[in-house]
Amino acid sequence: MSDEWGLDTPSFSNGASYGDLDNDGDLDIIINNVADLAMVYRNNTNSNKNYLRFELRPNNLVTHVENTKIVLQYGEDKQVAEYTPIRGYLSSMEQNHIHFGLGDITKVDRVDITWPNGKHSVLSNVDVNKTIRLEAQEGIKAQMASKEHSQNAFFETSNSQAGLAFTHKENYFDDFEKEILLPHKQSTLGPKMAAADVNGDGLEDIFIGGAKAYKSKLYLQTSNDAFREAVSQPWDAHKLSEDVNALFFDFDGDKDLDLYVCSGGGGDFRTNDSKLADRLYMNDGKGGFSTTQNVLPPLNTVCSVAKSCDYDKDGDMDLFVGGRAVPGKYPYAERSYILQNNGGKFEEVTLDIAPDLERPGLVTDALWVDLDGDSKEELVVSGEWMHIKVLGFDGKKFTDQSESYGVSELKGWWYSLAAADIDNDGDMDLICGNNSPNTKFKASKEKPFNVFADDFDGNGSCDIVLSKEYKGKLVPTRGRQCSSQQMPFIKEKFKSYNGFANATMKDIYGDKLKSALHLEVNSFYSVVMINEGGSFAVKNLPNEAQVAPINGIVTTDINKDGNIDLILAGNNFDTEVETARYDAGTGLIALGDGNGNFAPLSIMESGIFANQNVKDIKLVNGANSSFIVVANNNGPVQVFQSKQIQNKSLGSRF
Repeated sequence: MSDEWGLDTPSFSNGASYGDLDNDGDLDIIINNVADLAMVYRNNTNSNKNYLRFELRPNNLVTHVENTKIVLQYGEDKQVAEYTPIRGYLSSMEQNHIHFGLGDITKVDRVDITWPNGKHSVLSNVDVNKTIRLEAQEGIKAQMASKEHSQNAFFETSNSQAGLAFTHKENYFDDFEKEILLPHKQSTLGPKMAAADVNGDGLEDIFIGGAKAYKSKLYLQTSNDAFREAVSQPWDAHKLSEDVNALFFDFDGDKDLDLYVCSGGGGDFRTNDSKLADRLYMNDGKGGFSTTQNVLPPLNTVCSVAKSCDYDKDGDMDLFVGGRAVPGKYPYAERSYILQNNGGKFEEVTLDIAPDLERPGLVTDALWVDLDGDSKEELVVSGEWMHIKVLGFDGKKFTDQSESYGVSELKGWWYSLAAADIDNDGDMDLICGNNSPNTKFKASKEKPFNVFADDFDGNGSCDIVLSKEYKGKLVPTRGRQCSSQQMPFIKEKFKSYNGFANATMKDIYGDKLKSALHLEVNSFYSVVMINEGGSFAVKNLPNEAQVAPINGIVTTDINKDGNIDLILAGNNFDTEVETARYDAGTGLIALGDGNGNFAPLSIMESGIFANQNVKDIKLVNGANSSFIVVANNNGPVQVFQSKQIQNKSLGSRF
C-alpha cells in the first residue's frame, strides 16, 4: 500500500515511529533520514472510522508500565495489544499509550487490563473515540496463570536437589578461524546422555558426556527420587576425548548393560587422532565399569551415535556406529560402521555387507525398528545434508529401501529420530527432528539450499560455499568479505561488492563446481512419518515445534489416555557470526490424539522451560515419578519431575 498511501518518496532512512501527532484518533508516521530532514506523514484516514486510546499512568503500585496488556472484546471479536514501545537503539514509540483502531465499532463490550505486577482490571461497555487514562489499582490477581500452573505435567527441581549437579563445560575452540564459511560449529555438539538400569535395582540411571578435557559422569538413581554419583567412573582416564554420545547395551551376554561411548569433535582434533577412538566399558552387574581391551576395532574417526541390534539373529548384539564430519573438512563425511559381534569381540564388516553405510553422510542419529512387521529390524539413519535413510537386512546384505518407503527425497538437517505407534494401528511410525524453518536459511523442493565443498583456491584447505537459487540461478549465500577471507582470489576476481553481488556460482567458481562435493536440503521442517504398510505419509509437526532445531525427542503417554505424546527440545547457539543463533526453543510437550496429530501445551501447562543450548533430553523413570533430564551445552543440566497427573486432571481439552 506504500504508493497508494503516499509513502513513495525515495530516501535514505534508518528509523521510523508512529503516534497520534494531531490528536485526531489515527496514527501518524515520522521517518528519520540520514543527513537529511525527517519526514512527517499525517494520517488522512476517513473521520468516520473509530478508535480507542489508553494512557497508562505509573504509580507506586506499578512504577514501569512496559508489558501492560490490554484486550478489547466486542461481539465475537477481540483485539490484543501489549505496551512495548522500544524500537532499537535509543528509539521509542509514543510513551505510555496503546492505540486501537476500531473501524465501524461504536462500543466495546469489555476491556481487560493486565498490569506487569500481575494485577487485573476490567472495564465494561466502553464508548469509543476517546483517550482513557488508566492507573494501576489494587485490582485482582490474574487467575489464568495459577489455574494452569496447578495442572502442569512437570515441575522443575534444582539439579543439586535431584542429585544431578552436572555442569557441562565446553573447551574453547574457534571453528571459524580455520573454516570461515562453516554454517555452525562442529566442536560443540554435546552433551548427549544415555539412560538405563545399570545396577539391577529397577531404577534407571543416567550417563552424561563431557567435552574435551572435562569428565563425563554416571549417576545412579536412589529409591527416594534422587541420584548420586557412581563410585566407578573409569572414563575419567579418557577425558581428553570428547564424549559426544553413549549407549547402554549388553555386548557380552551376561544380562547386564555395558556402556559404549562415542568420541567426536570438530577441527580441534586431527584426522585419525587416537583420542577419537570410541571406547567400550564392561559392567560388573552392580554398576561398576571397567575399560575393555581388544574388543573394538580401532575407530579413530569422528563418531556421532551408536545403536545396537542383533541384526544377524545369532544371539548377540551388533552395532551401527555413525560418523559425522571429517575434522576441519565439513561437509565431508567420516566413516560409518557396521560392527558385527562375534562372541564378545567386534569385527568391522561394513564394506562386506553394507557398502551404502560406509559414508552415508553427516550422521546425527539412528535407530533400529521393525517397520514392516516381519520381526526383523530396519536401520533408520538421519543426518545433516541427508535424506532419511531406511536400510533392510536380507540375511546377507543391507539394502537401501529409502525410495520404496518414500523418504529418499526428504533432505534436511536432521538431528534426531524416534519411533512409536502414534496412530494406534499396530505398526511403528517415525518422528524426525530437523533444523527449523525459523532461520535465515530457506529450502524447498523447488528451491533447495545447497552446499559445495572443494579446495577452490588450491591452497590445500577445504572451502565451503553455501548457495541458494535467485532468479533461476545459483548464487552464494555468504558475502564478498567473508568469502574472500576464505578464498582470497575472490577479491582479485571481483573488485567491487556490486560485481560479486551480481555474480552466479559459475561466474565465481567456474568448472571446479562440477567436481566439487555438492549436497542439498529441500526442507527444514520437523515431521512425523505415518507408516502406511511399507511406505510413509509425511506431515509436519505443529508450528510450535518448528521454531528451533529438535535435538532430542521423547515418546511417552503423559496424560494416560492411551495415545503417544511427544516431548521435544533443542537449540543451537553456535552459528557463524552473520547468522542469528537458533535459540527460540523452550522445550515442548505435544499431546497426541491417536491419529497422528499433536496438540502443543503452553509452558504453564507442561511445566517445562528449556531455553538454553539444549543438545539432548531423556526420560528417566524412577520409583515414584519420572524425570525429564535436559542436557545443555556449556551449562548445567535441568531436571523436570513429573506430577503423575492423569488425563482428567489436565482438563477436558486434553
